[in-house]
Amino acid sequence: MKTQQEVFIQMAKENIKAAKLLHEGQLYRIVVSRAYYAIFYVTSALLLEHGLTFSRHASIISAFAEHFVKTGRVERELQKYLSQGQAYREGADYDTGAVVTPEQSLEQIRRAEIFLSVGEKLLNPDTKE
Repeated sequence: MKTQQEVFIQMAKENIKAAKLLHEGQLYRIVVSRAYYAIFYVTSALLLEHGLTFSRHASIISAFAEHFVKTGRVERELQKYLSQGQAYREGADYDTGAVVTPEQSLEQIRRAEIFLSVGEKLLNPDTKE
């Protein structure tokens, strides 16, 4: 049986895969949502390392900053990816006038892939590249 962290990482990978397929289909607004959720799931897996689970996105973002950014375990840039990703997702999901360009779509996928890579290294520090 997989651990909850492994499940979250698998969900992140699936969301990145879905985001890429959606990008190919020119469904850029939905890409933003899937890319954000990939980052969200990686963040959830990392916070489990500290025994932390949250139901609110704002709480997850705050806890990530406290336990990973402020401690220097990750670059501040990842906090930006998480925070901006949530804001972009909310805009894409709820703002009927929001426009997401192909370039913005690809950037969100790129950020999700970076976040996943860093998360996997943190969760499996002994794994060789």
